[in-house]
Amino acid sequence: MNFEITFDLRYPKLTFEGPSFKLIMNQEDDDALRAALAQAEQFKNEGNEALKEKDYAEAIRLYTCALDLDPTNAIYLSNRSAAHLSNDSKTKALRDAEACIEHKPNWWKGYMRKGAAEHALNRFDLAKQTYFRGLEKDPGNASLQDAIEDVRVAQEAYSLQLKKENAEKEAARLAQEAVAKAKADEEALLASFMDEVEALEDQANTVKKPAP
Repeated sequence: MNFEITFDLRYPKLTFEGPSFKLIMNQEDDDALRAALAQAEQFKNEGNEALKEKDYAEAIRLYTCALDLDPTNAIYLSNRSAAHLSNDSKTKALRDAEACIEHKPNWWKGYMRKGAAEHALNRFDLAKQTYFRGLEKDPGNASLQDAIEDVRVAQEAYSLQLKKENAEKEAARLAQEAVAKAKADEEALLASFMDEVEALEDQANTVKKPAP
């Protein structure tokens, strides 16, 4: 298995695949790599603290710093996905979750993150499919099973809400039509009344007119 490791003058930036790798480098490069990975872990730990404090923007920044040093780390991607979702950045949360699955396809947590983002986007059927894929990787996982039930309940509630909103819109439309019809009827009645008044006035004028 081949891996590409590149360094710049500021800090080492690495790209690799798989759970383990073999490096052939001098001691200086090895020390730099270890320092980079240690720094990435530090960023991740600080990001976790920020997430606990609900400072989502700071958590995202710190996880991003960790990912700059270790771009394919599934844990960092999973954590940043959670931070994005908490920050109401649903699409970004989904993107990180998909990257997490790409780099660690057998880890159930990636499917948990992806399903949560899809749930938040009201993509209920996709969310359930994603959670079931996670259960294939980790059968009996209680978190995934609970998430599936949460999606089912949310989907039913969302469907009822849509029906309620549609019924309210229809009621409002019918009310507007009724008001418009009543106004039209009132105007027609007034016009008819004025025609009758005018006819009576003409008739009265005819009666009063002296004979030649």
